[in-house]
Amino acid sequence: ASDVYKRQVYNTAEGVTTSGHTATVNTLPDGTLEPMPGYLFSTAQALEIEKDDTLRVTAVMRQHIRNLTLTLKLKPGDEGRIARTAATLTGIAPAVDLTTGTIAATEGKTVIPVFVPGTDNNGTRAAGEPLLAAALRLLGTADGERQVLTVVLTLTDGHVQTVTTDLTGLLKNFRDDMEPLELDATLELPVSAGVSATITGWNVVDNGEIKVN
Repeated sequence: ASDVYKRQVYNTAEGVTTSGHTATVNTLPDGTLEPMPGYLFSTAQALEIEKDDTLRVTAVMRQHIRNLTLTLKLKPGDEGRIARTAATLTGIAPAVDLTTGTIAATEGKTVIPVFVPGTDNNGTRAAGEPLLAAALRLLGTADGERQVLTVVLTLTDGHVQTVTTDLTGLLKNFRDDMEPLELDATLELPVSAGVSATITGWNVVDNGEIKVN
């Protein structure tokens, strides 16, 4: 005779709370998601065990949290015109079902990417090109919601520029792969009064090295 047992294995990840089959990224006091939770892995198996037998099982773990880097390339000199930045990214999934590996939330939440100055060391572009880069770790995107990045730039002359850009298409299949994903675009600051800053030309970076100061 044998019995069938269900086994679920997962790790404890910083910034993630697990209850039953569901793992949820923690919400910060401001209502946004923890932007850099620890890596989360899990596996679920049905095991048939013969009576009085010992069964040795190898657990193949599935990764649930993926790295995302957002990079905004600047014209040389523009890095000195930016006093500070603030940003939000909407439509991010807060929870995952550890048994099925599917998103387990009906509503998305907002995460805050922190953009910091750096230089581009990718050989396909001019070495030392200035940029702003933000690193995130995400479970995925919320079904039916748009992933909109809003960047608020306070310039050294006191002017404030708000730029909104839609990343929904680029993040549509975010959970299909767990290799780190880097997206870059060009941020153009206004050259005269009455002109708005723009973010254009989002691309997936296949291989690049970003140095963030």
